[in-house]
Amino acid sequence: LGTCILADKAGCCTQGACCDVANQVYFSAGTACDDGDACTTGDKCGATTCSGAAKNCDDGNACTVDACQNGTCTHTSAANTAPCSTGKACTTGDHCNGAGSCSAGTAPARQVQSALRDN
Repeated sequence: LGTCILADKAGCCTQGACCDVANQVYFSAGTACDDGDACTTGDKCGATTCSGAAKNCDDGNACTVDACQNGTCTHTSAANTAPCSTGKACTTGDHCNGAGSCSAGTAPARQVQSALRDN
């Protein structure tokens, strides 16, 4: 797991996975470790503790609430009407429908007339 440095002061190894209390050594900062949290990534030793960055669970959908539970990303429907995009260029005011999906807004009158004329 990297370089071990002898503990030079009492109590330096009292917390975190970057300490080996039995052998009174700690791992140098930046050494890879496991903080025991499946929802973090890139875990590294700090001064005496191990920590990582939160796992990115963003699904890119404004209509869901994204979370990490036991290392697995979850995406539940958000009860909101936040702005979103259906990907259709001819609508405005697209919004979340409260059930986890994006509902199309309205098409401007000029675009509706143009679309009817083209068909």
